[in-house]
Amino acid sequence: MSKSSMFLVFLIVPLLFIPATLGQSTSGQVFGTVQDATGAVIPGADVVATNPDTGLSRSTISNDVGFYEFPSLVPGRYTVAGEMAGFKKYEQTDVVVTIGSRVRVDLSLQIGELTEMVTVSGGTVMVDTRSAELSAVVDDKRITDLPLGNRNVVSLAALLPEFPSYGRLRFRPHPAADRP
Repeated sequence: MSKSSMFLVFLIVPLLFIPATLGQSTSGQVFGTVQDATGAVIPGADVVATNPDTGLSRSTISNDVGFYEFPSLVPGRYTVAGEMAGFKKYEQTDVVVTIGSRVRVDLSLQIGELTEMVTVSGGTVMVDTRSAELSAVVDDKRITDLPLGNRNVVSLAALLPEFPSYGRLRFRPHPAADRP
């Protein structure tokens, strides 16, 4: 094999793995619609997503159909607030964003002064109506508290709610894993 063909192999082979890495995500998304009490959309409303743990915030403006979106938020707990002149400020607290999640938070502004505020506490429903994708997060506490006798990380998939259950699951380690 010549040097030029060897160079081409080393150049092309890494490019084959790029599509596999494009599907990986390290952020989540918050989106929704800004509406008034009658359900009419409110274009041009200011929407702010704030992470109270870090103090970082991102802002956007709802478009002509009242839609807003924060496409790449770092995982964490957020407060999403919307405001517009002639309406009370609306705040949704405890919006949890995880890796790969798409959280819908619709903001319903009520007529009133901007000095008044409507605060909604509690978690949001983690159902994404725009995608059939399923995802979940297994936190480090659950991982360290579990006895993984066979040391097979694939057995952690059984913790996820969408994992199919076909009776008793048995994960057999590879025969080479028992050798010292």
